Amino acid sequence: MKKILLLIILTFTIFAEDFPKTNTRYVLIQSGVLNVREKPVDGKVLARLNAGDAVTIIEETEPASYGWKKVKTSSGIIGFTSEEFIGYFPLAEIQKAKLVGVLGTGDSADNIIKGALRILGASFAGKWYGFDGSGDFNYLLNYAVSSKKTFDVSQNAKKVGSFKAEVVAKYGCQEFKGIQGTSSSKEFTSSNEKLYLGTLGIPESKTDYAVTEKVSAELTSNLFKEAVVVFKKNKVSAKELENISEKRVVQVTAAKGKSYLVGRYAIKKEHTEKHYISFVAEVLKNNGIKLIHSKFESLTEEVGNYGGSFHFMGIIDLDNSGVPAILFHHIGFDSGIYELFRITNDKIESLFLGGGDAC
Repeated sequence: MKKILLLIILTFTIFAEDFPKTNTRYVLIQSGVLNVREKPVDGKVLARLNAGDAVTIIEETEPASYGWKKVKTSSGIIGFTSEEFIGYFPLAEIQKAKLVGVLGTGDSADNIIKGALRILGASFAGKWYGFDGSGDFNYLLNYAVSSKKTFDVSQNAKKVGSFKAEVVAKYGCQEFKGIQGTSSSKEFTSSNEKLYLGTLGIPESKTDYAVTEKVSAELTSNLFKEAVVVFKKNKVSAKELENISEKRVVQVTAAKGKSYLVGRYAIKKEHTEKHYISFVAEVLKNNGIKLIHSKFESLTEEVGNYGGSFHFMGIIDLDNSGVPAILFHHIGFDSGIYELFRITNDKIESLFLGGGDAC
């Protein structure tokens, strides 16, 4: 039970996003009106708001009932309204949002062909945010369904099919919201080694990428040497170094572009991961490498049972730049927590952390 609670706590605490620091919110409803009540849930209706109306959040000395916000309307009326239907961005911005979701990883093949698109993150007004329960994401999901949006389905930046949104649905033991629909391809498989991303508003990549685990011995040797140096620097014992039980190196190469190594090395005790190191490195001429990301972590037994973080899952080209964004899976394969990084100026920059459903 302790381990389960730990994962649930992690799921809800790591997704605090840096939304605009303003008290202005917008009414995000598909139809009808939004009530402003004298008190949460069943209070007298004081005002009715239309889609797109702006309200001001009122600071409170006492917290309102869960899921409700104290607001002030443009006409000066103060009351409570459901936070599920108010958000940080105007309707027009949300309707233009870019969206990334994962399709069916770990599910059965039937669920991939007709199942849930698990939303990871979206770009509102040019900035990426990890999926959460905010009104912005709630509206975006409903808008995608009501507009019958068709998502591109890609694997490692290559389009392999499409996904038609049909209904907003819940999935997993924590009932995270996603989109249920139908995929066009019958070739999708239910393997964790094959990750399919559903995207909306992201143009199909004009760059061909090669993603392979068939990496030259010289390159893997160079990266492994870096791993040993980092392990030793962090006081991992010589005996433990003899038991690096998990090694994975993937090479990502853009046609007429740069090539990168994404590597991960882990030391386990039985089934529990004790330490890991994650790398992203640019491949130089003559098989040299230049590190642009290095992450070492020693894990508690509770977290180590789930396999640590920074498991490479695939790439996506967000803006046809020819530079891949790299998707990692966190806390082993027992969760649905993902983080997307963009390579910028020889560094990797986190765009969003999203997903959830660790149980």
